[in-house]
Amino acid sequence: MMLFVVAAAPAHAGSATTVISKFNKDLLTVMQSAETLGYEGRFEKLKPSVQATFDLDFMTRYSAGRHWKSLTEQEKTQLINAFSRLTIATYADRFNGYSGEKFHIIKEETPRKGTRLVRTELEKSDGERIKLNYLLRAPKDGDWKIIDIFVKGTISELSTKRSEYSSTLRNKGLQGLLAILEEKISVLGASAS
Repeated sequence: MMLFVVAAAPAHAGSATTVISKFNKDLLTVMQSAETLGYEGRFEKLKPSVQATFDLDFMTRYSAGRHWKSLTEQEKTQLINAFSRLTIATYADRFNGYSGEKFHIIKEETPRKGTRLVRTELEKSDGERIKLNYLLRAPKDGDWKIIDIFVKGTISELSTKRSEYSSTLRNKGLQGLLAILEEKISVLGASAS
């Protein structure tokens, strides 16, 4: 069980750090009443925060790779919806309580034009620190949006998804990928019950 709490971090209005700080506060609020909310309650509470913080359309498009262009508009919408629900379900499953962990924002960097990398660390109750870095895109509507998370500081979740999704789309088509995503969502909900 990985749990986070927000630690005070310097932030400037409109910065990528501000976006991550707000998201962490939303997570903390859910964690503090996780047992009362249950999995479904956590899912519903986190849904608007995840939708506001992540560029789910871009992440889905990137994950589908070259196969994205061959999908109809309806199929693209189906895939975005499934990807979004899986992202929310993952957070609802992981943030299921609070036992003193702390989340520290270390610094914000500009790895390339139009992006920001917000370096963070999860401090577990035993003092162990796990790096979680968030890559955000330049704002189009005034808000920075997460486009990737680097677990342990270097493992790109988006690249992992692209490899998995592209392979599945090639071998099993869209319906095969949607079935896999729906199964993952069901397993997360069942394991949290």
